[in-house]
Amino acid sequence: MQQRKLSMISKFLILFFLSLASSCSGQNNAANEKTVYDIDEVDSAPAFPGDDEALNRYLNENVKWVADFDVHGKVYVSFIVNNDGSILDIKVEKGLCDKCDEESVRVVKTFPRWKPGKVNGINVSTRVMINIPFKLTN
Repeated sequence: MQQRKLSMISKFLILFFLSLASSCSGQNNAANEKTVYDIDEVDSAPAFPGDDEALNRYLNENVKWVADFDVHGKVYVSFIVNNDGSILDIKVEKGLCDKCDEESVRVVKTFPRWKPGKVNGINVSTRVMINIPFKLTN
Protein backbone atom coordinates (compact mmCIF):
# COMPACT_ATOMS: atom_id res chain seq x y z
CA MET A 1 0.00 0.00 0.00
CA GLN A 2 2.78 2.40 0.91
CA GLN A 3 4.61 1.56 -2.30
CA ARG A 4 1.45 2.37 -4.25
CA LYS A 5 1.22 5.78 -2.53
CA LEU A 6 4.85 6.51 -3.41
CA SER A 7 4.18 5.53 -7.01
CA MET A 8 1.17 7.85 -7.16
CA ILE A 9 3.15 10.69 -5.56
CA SER A 10 5.99 10.12 -8.04
CA LYS A 11 3.58 10.24 -10.97
CA PHE A 12 1.98 13.39 -9.59
CA LEU A 13 5.37 15.08 -9.15
CA ILE A 14 6.45 14.12 -12.66
CA LEU A 15 3.23 15.47 -14.16
CA PHE A 16 3.51 18.62 -12.05
CA PHE A 17 7.06 19.36 -13.20
CA LEU A 18 6.25 18.56 -16.82
CA SER A 19 3.30 20.96 -16.79
CA LEU A 20 5.42 23.61 -15.06
CA ALA A 21 8.17 23.24 -17.68
CA SER A 22 5.60 23.38 -20.45
CA SER A 23 4.01 26.58 -19.13
CA CYS A 24 7.42 28.23 -18.70
CA SER A 25 8.36 27.26 -22.24
CA GLY A 26 5.11 28.77 -23.54
CA GLN A 27 5.82 32.01 -21.71
CA ASN A 28 9.29 32.22 -23.26
CA ASN A 29 7.84 31.66 -26.73
CA ALA A 30 5.28 34.41 -26.16
CA ALA A 31 8.03 36.75 -24.99
CA ASN A 32 10.17 35.86 -28.02
CA GLU A 33 7.30 36.77 -30.33
CA LYS A 34 7.46 40.31 -28.93
CA THR A 35 11.25 40.52 -29.04
CA VAL A 36 12.78 42.49 -31.89
CA TYR A 37 16.27 41.31 -32.81
CA ASP A 38 19.03 43.35 -34.38
CA ILE A 39 20.31 42.04 -37.69
CA ASP A 40 23.55 40.81 -36.07
CA GLU A 41 21.63 38.76 -33.47
CA VAL A 42 19.83 36.42 -35.88
CA ASP A 43 21.08 33.21 -37.43
CA SER A 44 19.40 33.99 -40.75
CA ALA A 45 18.74 37.59 -41.79
CA PRO A 46 15.39 38.73 -43.20
CA ALA A 47 15.33 38.87 -46.99
CA PHE A 48 13.32 40.61 -49.67
CA PRO A 49 11.58 38.03 -51.88
CA GLY A 50 14.15 37.04 -54.46
CA ASP A 51 17.48 38.66 -53.71
CA ASP A 52 19.20 42.05 -53.39
CA GLU A 53 18.87 42.57 -57.13
CA ALA A 54 15.10 42.04 -56.86
CA LEU A 55 14.97 44.65 -54.08
CA ASN A 56 16.90 47.14 -56.25
CA ARG A 57 14.54 46.47 -59.18
CA TYR A 58 11.54 46.97 -56.90
CA LEU A 59 12.91 50.30 -55.68
CA ASN A 60 13.71 51.46 -59.24
CA GLU A 61 10.22 50.56 -60.44
CA ASN A 62 8.30 51.96 -57.48
CA VAL A 63 10.06 55.14 -56.36
CA LYS A 64 8.09 58.01 -57.90
CA TRP A 65 9.94 61.27 -57.88
CA VAL A 66 9.80 64.63 -59.61
CA ALA A 67 12.13 67.23 -58.22
CA ASP A 68 12.38 70.96 -58.75
CA PHE A 69 16.08 70.83 -57.90
CA ASP A 70 19.07 68.53 -58.07
CA VAL A 71 18.96 65.76 -55.47
CA HIS A 72 21.84 63.41 -54.80
CA GLY A 73 22.16 61.01 -51.91
CA LYS A 74 20.51 58.21 -50.01
CA VAL A 75 17.72 57.96 -47.49
CA TYR A 76 18.42 55.39 -44.76
CA VAL A 77 15.22 53.71 -43.61
CA SER A 78 14.85 51.17 -40.83
CA PHE A 79 11.87 48.90 -40.27
CA ILE A 80 10.93 45.71 -38.54
CA VAL A 81 10.40 42.56 -40.55
CA ASN A 82 7.86 40.84 -38.32
CA ASN A 83 8.03 37.09 -37.70
CA ASP A 84 5.31 36.65 -40.36
CA GLY A 85 7.28 38.74 -42.92
CA SER A 86 5.10 41.85 -42.66
CA ILE A 87 6.71 45.30 -42.38
CA LEU A 88 6.24 47.38 -39.21
CA ASP A 89 7.62 50.49 -37.52
CA ILE A 90 9.15 52.31 -40.52
CA LYS A 91 11.58 55.08 -39.53
CA VAL A 92 13.80 57.45 -41.50
CA GLU A 93 17.17 57.10 -39.78
CA LYS A 94 19.07 59.50 -42.02
CA GLY A 95 17.08 61.66 -44.37
CA LEU A 96 17.91 63.59 -47.49
CA CYS A 97 15.01 66.03 -47.86
CA ASP A 98 11.39 65.97 -46.77
CA LYS A 99 10.09 64.82 -50.17
CA CYS A 100 12.70 62.06 -50.49
CA ASP A 101 12.08 60.91 -46.91
CA GLU A 102 8.31 60.76 -47.45
CA GLU A 103 8.72 58.87 -50.71
CA SER A 104 11.08 56.38 -49.08
CA VAL A 105 8.56 55.62 -46.32
CA ARG A 106 5.76 55.34 -48.88
CA VAL A 107 7.69 52.79 -50.93
CA VAL A 108 8.67 50.69 -47.90
CA LYS A 109 4.97 50.56 -46.94
CA THR A 110 4.28 48.90 -50.31
CA PHE A 111 6.85 46.12 -49.85
CA PRO A 112 5.58 42.57 -50.19
CA ARG A 113 6.12 40.23 -47.25
CA TRP A 114 9.76 39.46 -46.62
CA LYS A 115 11.30 36.16 -45.61
CA PRO A 116 11.62 36.70 -41.82
CA GLY A 117 14.81 36.37 -39.81
CA LYS A 118 15.42 33.18 -37.86
CA VAL A 119 16.93 32.27 -34.51
CA ASN A 120 17.34 28.55 -33.79
CA GLY A 121 15.10 27.81 -36.78
CA ILE A 122 12.22 29.95 -35.47
CA ASN A 123 10.92 33.02 -37.32
CA VAL A 124 11.63 36.19 -35.34
CA SER A 125 11.00 39.90 -35.73
CA THR A 126 14.14 41.72 -36.85
CA ARG A 127 15.04 45.40 -37.36
CA VAL A 128 16.49 46.00 -40.84
CA MET A 129 18.03 49.10 -42.40
CA ILE A 130 18.23 49.77 -46.12
CA ASN A 131 19.21 52.80 -48.16
CA ILE A 132 17.16 54.20 -50.98
CA PRO A 133 19.27 56.11 -53.48
CA PHE A 134 18.13 59.40 -55.00
CA LYS A 135 20.20 60.73 -57.85
CA LEU A 136 17.81 62.80 -59.85
CA THR A 137 18.44 65.89 -61.87
CA ASN A 138 15.79 68.27 -63.18
